[in-house]
Amino acid sequence: MAAIETHKTFAIKIRESATDGSDFSNPDADYRVLFLGEDAGLHLKDSAGAVTDVGGAAGAPDDATYIVVAAAAGLSAEVPRPELDDKSLAGATAIDFTNPTSEAGATDSAESDHACKIVWTNINSRVHSYVSEALGTGDFDVRCRITAAQITAPHTSASSVFCALFVADSSLTASTRQSLQINLSTAVTSSVPSILAVTNASGIGQTLFYPRLPIILRIARVGTTITFYYSENEGRTWTTLATATASTDFQRVGILGQGGSAGSQTLAVLVHWLRKF
Repeated sequence: MAAIETHKTFAIKIRESATDGSDFSNPDADYRVLFLGEDAGLHLKDSAGAVTDVGGAAGAPDDATYIVVAAAAGLSAEVPRPELDDKSLAGATAIDFTNPTSEAGATDSAESDHACKIVWTNINSRVHSYVSEALGTGDFDVRCRITAAQITAPHTSASSVFCALFVADSSLTASTRQSLQINLSTAVTSSVPSILAVTNASGIGQTLFYPRLPIILRIARVGTTITFYYSENEGRTWTTLATATASTDFQRVGILGQGGSAGSQTLAVLVHWLRKF
């Protein structure tokens, strides 16, 4: 007998089993023929000749609830989302962050379904992992999705740990840098996780506590006003933390981090994507 996948099968006669698993009370009647109709749908025909549909060529129902990128005319109960399948916000231009330049104290590596993973180890200062991107002196809107930020080798004494989205000029000096910073807490400190905007090297505006990951960090400039935002719901709503004034010619964008200000400590961050608008 030929294998079923290579044999031209016109129909399959299937004996019906009782729902409770018992044997058949009427074997001659307990059969169904499964066949493929000209409408490309599967059908069952019982011993009395009645035909019922198993599946039709019409496809999935148009009144079911589907999560979609945008409203569709052929659906009646869809739920549009503001982001595409890869969770990059609609209308964005990708900034390639798969191979950033990482300063000493930071190491970047490939990560499945992400731009990269960055690890900061045993450092006492802010260290950049960045790409060259000519944002210039005009308006811009840069966003980054962080899926995880974890202390992987905690130290036994108090130590400051953070990661941040940043923009800076080509010198990468603190005096030109604008950043949106997620502070992590360690088990040996009384501090709690927080998020705040930092202009140059000074925190400004509000400090909000217990940010939830994954999170989208956003820095935008209109005119000379820079606004710092974050979103915990994939960009549906934005929280404004602070504003600053800067006309800097921004040429670098990336992730700023610090593994610790005391002893040996490691921070690992997963960067899903980096986008500009």
